[in-house]
Formats: sequence, structure tokens, C-alpha cells
Amino acid sequence: MSSKIRISRPGERADWQFLRDVCCRTAGPGSTPISPERWPFFGDWWIGPYEKLRPEWSYLAEVIPSPDGFTGRLATEAEESPDSTAGCTTEATDPVAGRLGYLTGCPDTRAFNREKRALFEWPLYLKIQLGHYAPTSDTKRWAERFFSDDWPERHFNSTATREVLEKFPAHLHMNLDASARGSGTGRLLVERYAEDLAAIGVSGIHLYCGEGPLAFYAKTGFRELDRVEYRPGVWVYRLVRHT
Repeated sequence: MSSKIRISRPGERADWQFLRDVCCRTAGPGSTPISPERWPFFGDWWIGPYEKLRPEWSYLAEVIPSPDGFTGRLATEAEESPDSTAGCTTEATDPVAGRLGYLTGCPDTRAFNREKRALFEWPLYLKIQLGHYAPTSDTKRWAERFFSDDWPERHFNSTATREVLEKFPAHLHMNLDASARGSGTGRLLVERYAEDLAAIGVSGIHLYCGEGPLAFYAKTGFRELDRVEYRPGVWVYRLVRHT
């Protein structure tokens, strides 16, 4: 039996929990799970801002068995507007049935970062101080960075960063379940996101990553713009692509 991959918007609480779960299941070395005690804070750290501030720019991929064997693209659904919550269905190689992964992003990184600082990061910091989360290496590191502003992207040349935000104002984060790797799901998520951005006139996308996903992103149209050695032996890459 062939399968179709549906790209939709997370809307229910269970959808956003799935995003958090995949984030935590793939955040360790070699895309392995992090320890269970880290999940509550880590999931809120990476998924919370998009759920709260830009839910309309998050995407959920799942596989749907197709009894008629059809695997072609359904153009009328794939061309839905960014404001719609309906799914699109398009072709990919058959992975294991179920939910496969997600993409979070926003069309204007500058505006998003300003809102995130005031409306998400300050409340998150207060939750840490009030004991809402069990103390972990993540809560300690995040609280230190909150005041020092020692995030990896801050280590890049500031003039180059301003140019990136002008030419490639959107950004993304993406994670796939192990069952979805090699299925074409990641490419579908990136292309759907790029199509929706282009539809509202956004010219480009940037992202930051380690060495591991470089080959994948190169296949989806990204190119390396620059890199920095964030810590000894730890390189962070900045990639860009046009929509």
C-alpha cells in the first residue's frame, strides 16, 4: 500500500505536545533522546515561542495510508494559504505510519525576537526562578544566557547578520522522528514553508545548525553563508536560501 504525507498546522494541545516530544527525542548526540528530566523545560524552550507567538507558521507532517495507491500531489490542497488550518497532501517515500515531524518558523525574525524577549523569555525566566521546572543543565545554561546574551547566533559578524535579516528575514527549526528520515518528509516541510513565505512576498530563509544536518539542507536549496567556532571544536553554521 502506498502512502501520502499530509502537511497541516498544529492546532490541538496534542499536536503541540507531539512537537515537543519529537524535539526532545532528537536533541541528543546523533539525534538521540535527551534524558527524561530535561523534557519539560527543553520542549517549552524550543517549541513554546512558536506556539504562543506564531502558531500559524508551524507545520506538522504525518503519513496517511492510501487505499487506492495514489501518491501524487493534490494541488488544490497544497496551495492553501498560510492562514488556513487545513492540510496539504503530497508525494513522499513510504515511512512508518503516523506522525513524522515538524517545522517551526516565522516570516520576520526581527519582530519575532522582540516579541519573544518580552512575551516569552521573561515569563520563562520567572518560571525557572519560581521552581516551575526541575533544575537541569538546560535551565542553568538558559538562565545564564538570558542575561549574558551568549547565544550561538550572537557570535556571527553583526554587519553580516543585519544583511541576512534584510535579505533572508524568515527562519526555521525542524525535527523529524527517526521513522521519517530518508522518506522525503523534511524536503516537503521546507518546500511547503518556502511556498507560503513566497506567497506573502518574503524573499528568503536563514537558519543556524551544527555539522550534522548540512548535507540535508544543501539538498533542500540552502547554502552555507558563514560559520563560527562557538566553543573549541564546536562549529555553528549559518545557511540561507531564497524562497
